[in-house]
Amino acid sequence: MVDEPLRVSNFDIDIGDGQGRDYPVTARTPAGEAQETLHFPFDQLALENAELQLKLALRQSHHVARRILSPEIQAVQDFGAALFDALFTGEIRNRYDLSRERVLQTGEYLRIRLRITAPELAALPWEFLYDPRTDNYLSLSSHTPIIRYLELPHPPRAIKITPPLRILGLTCSPANLPPLDLAQEQRRIETALEPLMERGFIELHWAKRHTWRDLQRALRQETWHVFHFIGHGGFDRGRDEGFVVLEESDHTAQYLYATQLGRMLADHTTLRLAFLNACEGGTAGDLDVFSSTAAILARQGLPAVLAMQYSLSDQAAIEIAATFYEALTDNYPADVALSDARKAVEISLPQTVEWGIPILHLRTPDGYLFTLPPTSLSGFASSHGPRHSPSRSEALHKPERAETLRAKVSTLALLLKGESFITIANHGAPVNSVAFSPRGDIAATAGDDNKIRIWDLANGTLAQILRGHTAPVSHVAFHPDGNVLASGSQDATVRLWNADQGKLLSTFSAGDGVKAVAFSPRGHILGAGNCEHTLYLWDTHRATILRLLRGHTSPVNALAFSPEEDRLASGAADGVLRLWELAGGQFVETLKHSHALSSIAFSRDAGLLAAGSVDGALLICHRMVHASQALTAQGVQFNLTAWSIYAPKKTFRSTLESIRWLAFGQRDTLLIAGGDAPQIQVLDVTLGKILRRLSGITSGVRGGALSADGRHLLAAASDGALCAWDLGR
Repeated sequence: MVDEPLRVSNFDIDIGDGQGRDYPVTARTPAGEAQETLHFPFDQLALENAELQLKLALRQSHHVARRILSPEIQAVQDFGAALFDALFTGEIRNRYDLSRERVLQTGEYLRIRLRITAPELAALPWEFLYDPRTDNYLSLSSHTPIIRYLELPHPPRAIKITPPLRILGLTCSPANLPPLDLAQEQRRIETALEPLMERGFIELHWAKRHTWRDLQRALRQETWHVFHFIGHGGFDRGRDEGFVVLEESDHTAQYLYATQLGRMLADHTTLRLAFLNACEGGTAGDLDVFSSTAAILARQGLPAVLAMQYSLSDQAAIEIAATFYEALTDNYPADVALSDARKAVEISLPQTVEWGIPILHLRTPDGYLFTLPPTSLSGFASSHGPRHSPSRSEALHKPERAETLRAKVSTLALLLKGESFITIANHGAPVNSVAFSPRGDIAATAGDDNKIRIWDLANGTLAQILRGHTAPVSHVAFHPDGNVLASGSQDATVRLWNADQGKLLSTFSAGDGVKAVAFSPRGHILGAGNCEHTLYLWDTHRATILRLLRGHTSPVNALAFSPEEDRLASGAADGVLRLWELAGGQFVETLKHSHALSSIAFSRDAGLLAAGSVDGALLICHRMVHASQALTAQGVQFNLTAWSIYAPKKTFRSTLESIRWLAFGQRDTLLIAGGDAPQIQVLDVTLGKILRRLSGITSGVRGGALSADGRHLLAAASDGALCAWDLGR
């Protein structure tokens, strides 16, 4: 999956109305603007012969691969080269070469956007542009996709949707037109999309009836993202307009003109794409005029229209649909997704040029139609990856038991080698958070450099660098299985990573800048707090939002789940501590402190809740006592059925000027805290006194983490250092 928007530079080519065979061309490019005259290389007879060769090439068998091009395919290449030489001439060619070199050096890609006002040129298959100098068709490369671009007022932007991508399919074969094998057409699109539907990425629904009223009703009653049409099309020369063929109530043909269809589809605001395809062998001629219909649909306001210039074979149709939709669900822009689909046809069907049949009309300036997170977090796999991580972890919905994790010996002991303190590594920038994998073998640091670094604790080496966030990373947390890492950033996203493989698995939008993230103890809930005073809770199995918790009036700096997963505690910048009931999403108690709260921790067993403040204060709270259900553990009374904060058990100040991180230690009365001072303190919360001061770190502590067995401590410093202590010594 694409973890961030692809970087693109547009190469805009405007071809105006001409005189004779000469047309004015203006190019606006990354290397500057240029103007030239396109001298069209074909007279009418030569153009007809070239188009005939193209149709013959499309018809010929593609089952036998040959190194030497057939005469028909060689003719297609010659045709594309002639178009390229005519269009990229003089200064425009210089600008193209400079732009290509520039974007290749910066890792971008160059989108060729054609705007053609001369109708006789707009009808040509420019998708076959061929650069003889590099022996490449432009549209076959993701670095030079070709689109027909309409620059209209108020261009549409990508919308965020939660999978599945919903496709409304419509196949239509009126009784008074040449019959189409609709069952076969449906089977081939279902075959193409079956892997995506099985993973929940796509839902495909076929319309049962085929009149325009039924289409209008379906658009009104359901939410759709894509309209996929298979059937007859045509062009009315009297109206100078294309049409698709639907049915009357008596199953005879009814023409729905492009303007009418465009108004209907564009008013369905979630619909981003129309995919128009004519059936092979269903019409008398070879030319499919859906390309003209597509242009009108785009002018009516539809963000994107993918149409076919000629009929497709079954194999090519399956490859194009499967790869194109899959790339869209991987968060690729539409034009790059189509380039991938073209390559799939070219590779899987040797000696065919059917990859050039699709034509894309696009109105979105960046090519993105929608952004989608992966639909299944239970395996944390993108559509290109394995469903389960084969290296170190079980599937996410089957985490290891907590007692098994606690029984593991941290591999950090291999580095400590009997020492009580070591400096493991340096992040290279100020670190905001550190997380210790429950497996004990890796750790993660998150920094102001927008990066996350994964450290191998067996030898102290850097294992992975996770890139994708576009602003400082505020917080990181491991899933209980120890393999999946969550990160929250000031770029307003929460991202999930496979820590072993260094791969981005999913991206969630979480309002304004994210301050804190946490998994519930069993891992089936992921929480995040942000600067918009909101808590986000996601179901990690279904990849859906469980609820939004609102009530804070300032940024949420910290959050923690209770061991029983029935409560969530959150601390805010205004000093308010709230305790939420997860089942109902309501806060049940509120405690106010005079300064911002920066960290929160629940004890493992004894029913204690601690909050740290930027003024160095520690707030220790415990469960409400009900006589009929009260128990005592280590001198602290608590209730079996409900958490409730009624007052701090103790409030005292550490000798730290500010507390940035805290956690309960091996004993539930031990609290470990770090802050702006270059030391970490171990406190007894029942006595309210400092038992130990851990030194060695050279600057203030921004984050810390304990191993699953509570023996080893990691701390990240503001100067980027990652340090470790053996608390058993």
